[in-house]
Parts: sequence; structure tokens; C-alpha cells
Amino acid sequence: MSTPEVTVIDYGVGNLLKALDDLVIADNTYVFFMSDNGGRGLMPGGGKSRLPPNHPLSGAKGSLLEGGIRVPFFIRGPGVRPASYCHVPVVGYDLLPTFYDLAGGKKPLPSDVDGGNIRPLFANPDKGIVKRPLDSLIFHHPSKLMSAIRQDDHKLFVIWDKSGKIKSRALHNVQSDPAEKQNLSASDPRLADKLQKILVDHLAKVDPDKPTKKEK
Repeated sequence: MSTPEVTVIDYGVGNLLKALDDLVIADNTYVFFMSDNGGRGLMPGGGKSRLPPNHPLSGAKGSLLEGGIRVPFFIRGPGVRPASYCHVPVVGYDLLPTFYDLAGGKKPLPSDVDGGNIRPLFANPDKGIVKRPLDSLIFHHPSKLMSAIRQDDHKLFVIWDKSGKIKSRALHNVQSDPAEKQNLSASDPRLADKLQKILVDHLAKVDPDKPTKKEK
């Protein structure tokens, strides 16, 4: 059973799409629908007999585990094949370069703009390539003492201590193991080291907030 909030969104999105059809502008209008983070960790009325809200993913809103960052993302518009789906990882900061291209932008964007244009995935969801300044997706949550980096099918999840040093790390193949149950950092330390270096170097370059646990 859906919640009232989900029902309202469902009807609202349906009315929007219908309005575009009625106005005969659906053929030249893009609609992007996505969530800003994963679902809640707890649901009202939940009990031990119920599966976690984000099952089979681990974690929830506020976490950098898959349950906190893997979200629904739908696109309707010119060049997007109906009922097609794509497994190429994309991220919210890909939207700016994508919208710029869809709006007819021709000049190169500034070099410090993160993300890449996902338009090539519209027509080729299986083989399209997203070109980004950094060939990885970076997530950083300093107040929760965690960071993550996704490259191809693998993701390195890092926990920091309060001094800014890495306390622990876990390497997962999130394509075959979306629940992140198997830590591959011991069996594939070279890949773990490679991803850790990319993550640490990038954070040093952009100088984000340092990992500091907020006091309650």
C-alpha cells in the first residue's frame, strides 16, 4: 500500500505528463524525475516481521551505502525509447551538463563543473558513455564520517575517524552484490588502493568540509 505522499506525487506526475500530451508539446519536452536520496531507514508501523524499507539494499537516507544513494530516476522526452532502462551509473550533478546540451549549449563548460552529459544514454542505454572530468562518482558526507567512490561496477566505502584519517574501508561489486554484503578489499587490495587514492586526491583538490561527527 502506498503512502498518501506517494499517492499525491503519483497523481501529480500523471497530471503533468497528461497536460504535456494535451498541449501537444510532449514531443519536444523532457521530463526528469528522481529522488534526492534513498528511502527512510524506518517506516511508521514497521516491525521486525517486515523487511527493511530499502530491501535488498543496505542503508537508508543519510548513508552512503546503496540504500542511501541509489534512487529512482526516470526520463521522458525526445530520443528516449519508451520502456527502455539503463544500468550505467549516473548522479545528480550530471544534470547541469545534460540540461546545457539539451538547451543547445555549444561552448565548453568551465573545467571545474562536475558531472557529464547523459544524453548519449537516451538512444543507447546499454552502450552509451558518459564523459566526466573525473571517471568516477564521488560521495562525501563529513558529518557522518563517511565517503564513497563508484567506478564501473565497484564502489569503495570509507569510514573516517575524527582526525580525518581512514578508519575502515569496504570494497563492493555493487552490480553483483547491491546489498554490499561481501567486502572485497582483502581479496582485491590493488583495486581498493586505486579507488582510495582517487577519492583522497579528489577530496584534497576540492577541499570539502572535514569529517567531523556532529554532537547531538
